[in-house]
This record gives sequence, C-alpha cells and structure tokens, in this order.
Amino acid sequence: MVKRPKTTLRYMQLPHYAWPPNPALPRTINDLFHWRKLFDDDPRFPIIADKLRVADWLRERGIAVSTPEIAWIGTDPDDIPDALWSADYVLKANHGSGWNIFLKDHLPDRGSPTRLARRFIKQTYGAHWQEPFYRDIEPKLYLERLIPNCPSEVKFYTIGEQVPRVFVSYDRDTDYKADIWTENANGVLVLTEEFATSVEKRAGRPVPDIANEALAIARAIGRQFDHVRVDFLTDGERLWFSELTLANLGGHMQGAQGSLIDRMEAAWDIRRSWFMQTPQTGWRKWYQAALQRRLDARQAKHSRRTKHALR
Repeated sequence: MVKRPKTTLRYMQLPHYAWPPNPALPRTINDLFHWRKLFDDDPRFPIIADKLRVADWLRERGIAVSTPEIAWIGTDPDDIPDALWSADYVLKANHGSGWNIFLKDHLPDRGSPTRLARRFIKQTYGAHWQEPFYRDIEPKLYLERLIPNCPSEVKFYTIGEQVPRVFVSYDRDTDYKADIWTENANGVLVLTEEFATSVEKRAGRPVPDIANEALAIARAIGRQFDHVRVDFLTDGERLWFSELTLANLGGHMQGAQGSLIDRMEAAWDIRRSWFMQTPQTGWRKWYQAALQRRLDARQAKHSRRTKHALR
C-alpha cells in the first residue's frame, strides 16, 4: 500500500467496502485484483495489455487465432489516408480498453473523431481505477477493419487452465443481453443462473458453436498466467481474438457474487504469479517468503477440510 497509495485510496472509496482491503493476504476477487496491481509487476503485462503487441505475443507462442485486419498505425489521426476513412474501419487506441471510434458514425466529417483520437493519445488509461499495466505502453492509434455482422462477445475468465466463468453477450448495439456459463468437471460449458454485473438482461441462448474452439485457445493462454481474461468476437460461426484483460471491470467487480465468483476466488492461486515465481530483493524478498508460508498453510487447511468432508 505504501508503494502505490493512490491505488489503495481509490479502492477504499468503493461503496461496498466498509473495511480496509487486505492486499497483503488477499482472498476475495477484488482483493486479488488489488494485490496484482500493488505487487505483481509482471513484465509481460504491458505487452499483453497492448492491443497491437498482443497479437505478436500470441503468434510467438504458437497460439493460432484470427485477428481483425490492421490497415494503419500511427499517432496523428490527420495522417490517415482519405481512402481508409470509411465505414469499413474502426479507429482505436492500443493503450486502453473501450477507446473505439466507429468511422461509420462520423462520415464524412473527420473533425470530432480526430479530436477524440488526439485525447486518447494524450491520456493514460486506467488512471481512474489505478491500473498500472497500461502505463508503460507506447500510445498509438490504429485502424482496424470492422467485422460485419459480429454481435457477440465471449469472455473466458481463466485461472491457469481452469475456466470457472464465461461471459457470453449478444446484440450489444441493439438489445444487449448476456449469459454466464461455466466449465464443468468434464470440460463442457454449461449455462448457469448467475447474472453478469454489467448487463441487465439474460439471453438464455445456447452457447455459440464456436465456443469450444475459443475455450481451447483460452485455456492455452490461461495456463501461462495465474489469471487472465481472454476475449473473443464471434458471428456464431467464426472467431476473432479481441484482447486480454488483467483487471476485469478495472479490478472492482462491485456486486459480483455467486458460486462462480466463489470458485474464482478459491482457484486463483497467486503462488503461480510472476511475483511469487521470480526471486525478489529487499523487503519484497521477505514479504514473498512470508506470503508463501501463509498461502501454503491456507492450502493445507483447505485440503484437511476437504478430506474430512469426504469421510
């Protein structure tokens, strides 16, 4: 907390917190995200949070997945050729999430989207929720070809190779609905009764046919981290990689509850994190050792309870 006091101060201002957070020995989903922000300076994070560099990172690891075509990369929106200023493209910033300008909504005028893109370039994403993963990304703008008839998102909350929570949304621009799925003991996705915190209505639809392919890719990515959210776009038949997310909803899942959140909290083992797997120095070394002992003891206690319950 001394290292990043603004991060802790912002966290303590959340309306659902009537007590101080416990990042030193995290247990709840929000405390786990908070711990990641404070301690886990994984050098991979600024790479995989970068909307441009992450595609190369995936290819370098042999993870085959389609990505939307990139037609232009730069820092000044005035440099975008007139031929590319069309409804076929989305203007995005690589160093944040949700910074998307659909050119179809701004034709033929370039004024307002250009001004907005310049604001993107000057801003540091994540300042509101204190997300350090974006601070070391070199800001760039890029034009991404718009995928037509692609109304659905599928987001896999991976804990290593486990996938305890899957968010599937439909018709974001018209009648936004979503379902929460989970992976059962046989690795099959099953619909749950839980609600998404960010969407008011459930869809109650079958999982898209492409979801099993996406699940395999998400698992391949997830096994390299203690936790990461893997996002895809789909038209129901084809699949495109979207982004990797390190702190869902900024790391503040207000109102998140239910058995799947409990499963995420129980499964997320920060002993697999970069901080715990990498030799540390100074006070970090002592804290790492103390945290390892406490987490080992917690796991041993849980194992004893499980064995007793099975008798």
